[in-house]
Amino acid sequence: MKRHANLVALAREHHQSLVMARWAKAATADEDAALTASERLRLAEFRGALARHASREEAIVGAIPEFAGLGLEAARLRAEHLELLDLMDRCGSQADLNRLGNRLEAHTRWEDREFFAQLEAYWSRSGQ
Repeated sequence: MKRHANLVALAREHHQSLVMARWAKAATADEDAALTASERLRLAEFRGALARHASREEAIVGAIPEFAGLGLEAARLRAEHLELLDLMDRCGSQADLNRLGNRLEAHTRWEDREFFAQLEAYWSRSGQ
């Protein structure tokens, strides 16, 4: 799908989020097992990337003066970003990793399908 120029980089990052979600969901062979050192490292690296990504998305939303009338779900966006970052901070077991993967996938799909569509519709109406 062709994205608005303001969303191209973010959409590419969504691909990486889905790769991470798939990895997290697959890493649950032994749900009681603690995370390995390499899993903790990968999670920490991705947490930094997600924090930067979330900040850029929220900055885009904050830059739209008419935001209140757009019907965009900014509160949901922010809440889910905080939830994902918190899940990453508390992730200590394979079961936690699985929950994170499921939430990350659901959030990324929502952004791609609904949230980005709302932003694109706004920019299309406003001629941006």
